[in-house]
Order: sequence, then C-alpha cells, then structure tokens
Amino acid sequence: MGRGGVDTPDRAKRRIVVGVLAAMALATLDQTIVSPALPSIGAQLGGATYLSWVVTAYLISATAVTPLYGKIADARGRKPALFGAIAIFIIGSSLCAGAETMTTLIAGRAVQGIGGGGLIALAQTVIADVVAPRERGRYVGYISAVWAGSSVAGPMLGGFLSEHLHWSYIFLINLPLGAVAAFLAARALRSLPEPHRKRPIDPLGSILAVSAATTLLLGLTWAGERGGLLALHVQGAFAVAILFGAAFVMHTRRAPEPMIPLRIIANPVVRTGAQGNFFAYAGYLGVTVFTPFYLMASLGFSPAQAGFAMVAPMIGAVLGANTAGRMMGKRDNYKAFGLTGLAIAVLASSVLAARANVASFLEVEALLLLVGVGAGAQNPISTVSVQNAVDPGDLGIATASVAFVRSLGGAFGVASLGAVLIHYGLVSALRVVGAEGEIAASDPRGFVVAFSLASASFVLSGMCLAAMEQRPLRSVSSYDMRRQTG
Repeated sequence: MGRGGVDTPDRAKRRIVVGVLAAMALATLDQTIVSPALPSIGAQLGGATYLSWVVTAYLISATAVTPLYGKIADARGRKPALFGAIAIFIIGSSLCAGAETMTTLIAGRAVQGIGGGGLIALAQTVIADVVAPRERGRYVGYISAVWAGSSVAGPMLGGFLSEHLHWSYIFLINLPLGAVAAFLAARALRSLPEPHRKRPIDPLGSILAVSAATTLLLGLTWAGERGGLLALHVQGAFAVAILFGAAFVMHTRRAPEPMIPLRIIANPVVRTGAQGNFFAYAGYLGVTVFTPFYLMASLGFSPAQAGFAMVAPMIGAVLGANTAGRMMGKRDNYKAFGLTGLAIAVLASSVLAARANVASFLEVEALLLLVGVGAGAQNPISTVSVQNAVDPGDLGIATASVAFVRSLGGAFGVASLGAVLIHYGLVSALRVVGAEGEIAASDPRGFVVAFSLASASFVLSGMCLAAMEQRPLRSVSSYDMRRQTG
C-alpha cells in the first residue's frame, strides 16, 4: 500500500478485487451448478414435485438477506460480514451434501443462499470501498465477467460431477473452494480499516425487511409456476408482503438507526438508479429464462442445444458492462452509454417480438447478443452512480439495496413473462420424454407478447436512467475520503 493509505496502487486494488471476486464466484456458481443434477437428486431422494425448490430456495434466501448484509457491513465492518457469509455458505453446503431427504436438501439450500447473498453484495461493496467512482465502472465489468463465467461453468461442472461421481459432490466441492476464497479474501482485506464507531444493526427492522422480501419473492415465484399473478395463493403472499412492508416503513420512520436509513430512500439518485436496474434486469432475465422454451417450441431445439444457445446474451452482457464501465470514467456525460445500451436492447427485443414466428437461429442469436449488450451497459452506470451519490458510511447498505431491487426486478420479469406464457398454453404444451423435456406446439402469440413486454421493460429502465441526476464522479475512494475527514 502506498503513502495515500487506502488510496491503493493498481496492484493492491487488483489483489483486493481478486480476493472478493473469489468469494463472489462461490455464490454465483451455486446458482447454476445444481440444475444438471436435479434428475439424479430426484431419483435418489424422491419428492420430485419439489425439485424446483432446490434452486428456488437458494435464490429466495440469497435475495432476501442482501440488504441485511449491507447494513452489517456498514455497522460492523466488511471483513466480519464477508467471513461470516463464507462460513454460513460452507455450513449450508455441508448440510446439502449430507442430505438424505428432499426437505433437508431444500433447507440446506436456503442456508447456502443466506451466505451466498452476502458474498455477492459484499464483493461489490468492497470494490466500491477501494476504487474511486471515476474508475469503478471497469471493475463492475469484472463482476459481470465472473457472473457470466459462473453461469456457463456451473451447468458443465454440475453435469460432470453428478454423472461421474455423485450429486453430493456439487456441494462438497464448496468446502475446499470456500477455504481458498476465505484465504484469498483474508490476505486481500487485511489492510482495510474497520469502522471507527460500531453502529446498531436494527434487529426488528431486519426481521421485517427480510420477512417482506421473502413473502414477496414467494409470491413472484408461485406466479411464475402456478397460474399467474392473479392466483389466490399468489395474491395472499403479496398481501402478507405488503403488511410486512408497511410495518417496516413505520418502524424505519421511528428507529434511531434504521436498517435502511431514510436518507438512502430519499436520495433521488438511489431511487432512480435502483428503479432503472429493476426494469433492466426484469427484461433481461425474462428474456434469458424463457428464450430456451422459444427455441424448443419454434425451432425444434433439444434442451441441451437451447441451453447452449443462451451463451450469446451472457457474452453480450459482459461486453456491454465492460464497455460502458471503461468509458464512463472518461466522459462527463456518462449516462449516454447506459441510454445507448438500453436503446439497443429495446430495438433488439422489439425485432425479436416482431420476428418471433419466422426468425432463424442465427437471427435470434444476434438479437440475444444485442439484448445482453444493452442490458449489460445499464448496470455499471446505475450502480456506480448510486455509490457515488451516498456518504461512504452508507456505501454497504446503498450497494446492497440496489442489488436487492435488481434481483426483485428479475423475479418480477420471470413471473410476468411466465404468466403470459401460461395464459397462452406453454405449460400445457410441456411434456416429458425420457430424461429430457420437450415442448409441443403452443400458441406462438405468447412469445410475441413476452418479448414485447421485455422491450417495454427496457423502455421503462431508460426512462429511469434519463431521469437520474448525473453527478460528477469522485476521483478518490470511499476509504480515502474517510481518512481525509477523520
């Protein structure tokens, strides 16, 4: 570390980034590694009806606890929060590996998610600590690269381990990987200072926030699985989420140190940046989740071929995030890169909707690549703008809140597009053939409407980004600002 204290040289920054991204890779890998092993898990443990919850339990718990980790990181420091998340993740992995019933496995996956949600949010927070906003965009591109790499490597690794060893190894492998991640993170973060003053964590606010998020995510998940947004049990989950959310708001107004401070909620950059991320990820995830169904139904692809075809939007997202991230530090009008990306996403998804019934495979792949580029370009602009607009003491909760809203957007996009396709008969067209799924002919209008909704979501994201205040990017890191102000 140089004389500037926390204003570290590039080599030290890279070491810190590598350390926290190693921890983040643990969590992102486990979002996709399980899918290929689901048939083996169902055959051995039974309870095939609940197989989807092996994936869903992880995603819900990881999303619900994200703001809590941001608060803990601000109140107690980054290092204890990160190492606690790694420990919980490893405990959850051990529970999954030793599971003898489907219920135990799903419970273990929920514990894994509690750790995994912290790993993702804290990696972004630590990078925001040591890298000045003006140069932070390119590091957000590295996060996108880890995410995309894990999305591609996860299914391949999961398939190999479950086929040649045993499905439990997809969880056992996390023990040595977790130890390596903890070692790298410990070396990387040992130079980071702890907060000067320990702050309360607001346990009641945390319980209310996690409860509201969990019930909302359950409702969105059920909407995508069982009958759409208007189903009675879905509406019941939404009603409970609203009650918890209202209680959380009332508590936040009275608490001396609330989980999410009112100054964060009132910050216009945080609000519009988070909303932009919500709609961008709703469109992107909605498209990427349901395009494999489209490829199977319209182009006759097998499930394996359709899955491989989804590499295109992942590559596009990395390209978009890296390009926008690297350019935003070089131009004062950095919002233009995000708005241009979203315009590309709107155009590509609109053409996909218009050509849904006649498009060739190469045409679909090119359009998916452009959707990924456009959605990827928006993310670093919104995220860095929010981090640049808050006090360094609120960096953890602001970053985690944006990540949380982004995940909610993804769940909303999947539920909404899923409800459309359910209405047009996609679920009734699904049938099982051998070990793989197959889709019979279904109403093609469903995909036209779904892709059109994704395009509308990108338009809304662009409107939010256009409305977001564009503040000059700081040239010093958050820790350096803390040192200068004492």
